Amino acid sequence: MNVKNLRATGGMSAEIQESLSNFKVIVAFDRTDYFRTRFNSANQQNFESAVRAGVANNVFLPIYGLAQNLAQIAVLGYGIHLIGTGEITIGLLIGFLLYLNNFYMPLRQIATLWSSLQQALAAVDRISEVMVLEPNMPMISAPVVLSSRLWRSSSISARLRVRSARARCACS
Repeated sequence: MNVKNLRATGGMSAEIQESLSNFKVIVAFDRTDYFRTRFNSANQQNFESAVRAGVANNVFLPIYGLAQNLAQIAVLGYGIHLIGTGEITIGLLIGFLLYLNNFYMPLRQIATLWSSLQQALAAVDRISEVMVLEPNMPMISAPVVLSSRLWRSSSISARLRVRSARARCACS
């Protein structure tokens, strides 16, 4: 889920980048409707993947909380029964409840770290995809270096001639 979320976020970022780079062209040709449609589509995909990733990342914490509460109710109910029969004291019941909290606390911490672990694994997957990409630019085996001496001696020449230049202030 996190990989899809990262891809959707990247798609939306790319869409924003492209639209901002071409903003003048979009406005000049009155294509804001096209931009709005593409952005809404990318934004909707990003929203849906973020919701799915959020649900997948945070599903364990409430389950562990519910399990802890049910275990406390069970220990408390059975402990009250044992206190009524005189087999244990209130202090021993409190000790069992504390042990129960100490048992479930690491599980809750693992559930909290689960989303971070999932995001880290998705990021590693995304980085490894980029690292294995092969460049598609042709490689030049021996680049040609042009020195200033070569420019002077070759047939390449350039001349810049300014015939008339005027500047005027349009101040009022």
